[in-house]
Amino acid sequence: MYGWGYQEGPGGWGIFMMLMMVLFWGLLVWGIVASVRHYANSRAGQLPGASASSSSGAALEALRLRYAKGEIDDEEFERRRATLEKGGPAS
Repeated sequence: MYGWGYQEGPGGWGIFMMLMMVLFWGLLVWGIVASVRHYANSRAGQLPGASASSSSGAALEALRLRYAKGEIDDEEFERRRATLEKGGPAS
């Protein structure tokens, strides 16, 4: 007579509520992590050293690596290097 309520055992709503609790806390933690990462990524572009020159420096380094591996020839390297040094095609 006295027991778990309408059901004769801990199943049913107990399992459902436990899964909902895990889902809730998982989504809450995911939301906090996503917010912090988004904030950190948006602030990264505003740092003093994070300008177009640093991104073009990384692009030039990648170009040098491709040239060293033999993926591009001399003419292609020089053409792309000149484009990067003058600010890219959009400038």
